[in-house]
Amino acid sequence: PHGLLDRFRSGLLAGVDPSSPERWPTIAERRQAVVEAASIAIALSETRPWLWDTLADRDRQRVIDWLAGIVGTAGYTNNWIWFQNVIEAFLAQVGGPWDQSDLDRNAEIAESLYIGDGWYSDGAGPTGVRQSFDHYAGWAWHVYPLMHSRIVGEALAPLHRERLAAFIDQAKDLVGSRGAPLLQGRSLTYRFAMLAPFWAATISGVTPLA
Repeated sequence: PHGLLDRFRSGLLAGVDPSSPERWPTIAERRQAVVEAASIAIALSETRPWLWDTLADRDRQRVIDWLAGIVGTAGYTNNWIWFQNVIEAFLAQVGGPWDQSDLDRNAEIAESLYIGDGWYSDGAGPTGVRQSFDHYAGWAWHVYPLMHSRIVGEALAPLHRERLAAFIDQAKDLVGSRGAPLLQGRSLTYRFAMLAPFWAATISGVTPLA
């Protein structure tokens, strides 16, 4: 409504145009594109009336083609499964390709990494030991289910609501009295992301905090 999406629109159209000198790498070309594609899918869903719905059919198809590089791919064994989930959810909403078997496999992986009390291990070691615990537990494992539910137009599933509430009850202790997060490992750069589960819980109506 305030014209804030104009620059995003031009960037989007350049990024998905195969002939543009500023085109984005495809998922087939660079696996890291999966991460960015998930954020773009979420942004397009959240701003759909003002951006996606106003695009020309040719431009929509280019976006779909770029995002569709995720469909049928595998090998994601940590929070990246949620990148695939949100991308394919958006594709399904706009008439693009998606694969139920991708989602079924990712659901199994997610459950295999759930520890309890709202905590997920962000992957497992070579021997199968679940060992990676940091702010990704909140940033990815609890925020992306909420984003997924918003894309498909449903309330956050009871399972995720319960786990998010349980996580928040413990995550509050990862914030110091001066508002600084616990800085640990790769989470050192995630000062903004450590806030994400708190607003996710508020949006979902499950926060146990005053």
